[in-house]
Amino acid sequence: ELNAKAAESLLADRIQGRVADMGSLDFPNEHFDLIWSEGAIYFLGVEAGLSVWRRLLKPGGHVAFTELCWLISEPPEECAQFFAAEYPAMRDVAAHRAAIDQTGYDLVDEFTIPASSWWQDYYGPLESNLEAFRERHAGDPVAESVAEQSEREMEIHRRYEKAYGYVFFVMRKRADRAGQDQPDSR
Repeated sequence: ELNAKAAESLLADRIQGRVADMGSLDFPNEHFDLIWSEGAIYFLGVEAGLSVWRRLLKPGGHVAFTELCWLISEPPEECAQFFAAEYPAMRDVAAHRAAIDQTGYDLVDEFTIPASSWWQDYYGPLESNLEAFRERHAGDPVAESVAEQSEREMEIHRRYEKAYGYVFFVMRKRADRAGQDQPDSR
């Protein structure tokens, strides 16, 4: 669909949609100016994703990603337990800054996505569709579990939205000491 819309908009020479494993992309070294990963780098892990993608960036290229982060140093116990089960790799912003630095990038900027976005763009539509979802999947224990887990997640967010959130990070590929980027051997 993306490729068709790009062609309709006369942008097919600039946009190419692919279905691929983002941890083993087959593009040549230094191919991209920007890699944008919204809510997905966690599949690889931040360090692994940034390390794998570094070779794909042109000198001075950028990565932008969002990641769920603790926003306070000591989250409430109920919230911490929920995410220990749902996303045990969740860390605070400082840990992501360190990962960015350690994988050869300079942080350009970061900001926390407003809590209102969670309700407007995600939880609101999800909540309004749960009843219809349950009706469509009546009697299906897996579907009921998904619905219950979604309700639990929304309740955790209602109670603890100041404890965690998505943080948007933008970073630039750092040049090596000689002033040249060093792509890996792939």
